[in-house]
Amino acid sequence: MASFPIPRVPIITPHQIIIIAPITGIIIDIKKRVGNRVKAGDTLLILEAMKMENEIVTPGPGVVKEIKIKKGQRVKAGLPLAVITPSK
Repeated sequence: MASFPIPRVPIITPHQIIIIAPITGIIIDIKKRVGNRVKAGDTLLILEAMKMENEIVTPGPGVVKEIKIKKGQRVKAGLPLAVITPSK
């Protein structure tokens, strides 16, 4: 059985940007909601790992289409966290 690497960077297509957990940790805050406009570098959520708070930021402009996690949820590296519809 083949093993594939776990993605740790956003998956970007012309129709969506999927934000991926870069490391295993706990979601301690969600800064944006569905329908919010975002620009490159906006903090989407805070993921705590090894007692450090890591800002998960948006790679480009768009509108938050879906938040796939909840505050307090434990996530593994590679898990999709949110989906953004890109805009120009």
